[in-house]
Amino acid sequence: MKTYVGDEMVTFKGPALKVAATDTGAHVLGTFRNKGDAAPVNWPGVISRSYGKGRVVYLACGFDAAYYLYSYPYQRLALKHAIEWAAAGPKPMVVTAPMCVHATLMRQTTKDGQRLVVHLFSDLNTTGQHAFAADDVPLREEVVPIHDIQVSFAPTYRFRRIHLEPGGVDLPIEQTPTGSSVTVPRLGVHTMVVGELE
Repeated sequence: MKTYVGDEMVTFKGPALKVAATDTGAHVLGTFRNKGDAAPVNWPGVISRSYGKGRVVYLACGFDAAYYLYSYPYQRLALKHAIEWAAAGPKPMVVTAPMCVHATLMRQTTKDGQRLVVHLFSDLNTTGQHAFAADDVPLREEVVPIHDIQVSFAPTYRFRRIHLEPGGVDLPIEQTPTGSSVTVPRLGVHTMVVGELE
């Protein structure tokens, strides 16, 4: 966060609730105030709290809505750090790719056992999404390929095979101290990384 904003105030455009942190165990991580107030009051905008083994981050500022509308980079980082801090354990998967690549992870039970399926979708559209949101149809005249996307899995997963679908192309598995990793050589619009678990 300091790389992006340092210790300076930043602009927030979005919904927010005026709340108070009265619990002594709560930590106010960030505040907000109305720009036009004659005597500005700093209201808690981000509050964290631990309880036993659990952790929670309350966002009085609607960072999700604000990031969707204005996409200030600090908002993405605030959401990312809040999720990582509150998570019960390490991430099951990390995808290293440009931000236009969406990734989802699901676990499936098949007749042959268990597998992980990672959907990779490129939202990169050279028309720049110019149509109105209600009228925008998913038509593309061209695809800009994205190369060498790295997909890394937590060390809790052991694989007998990882392949791309459609096509069934085997991906070489690299074992690292942080788990198994594969490289997707090329992503057009959509592909799946399928990991057959041992």
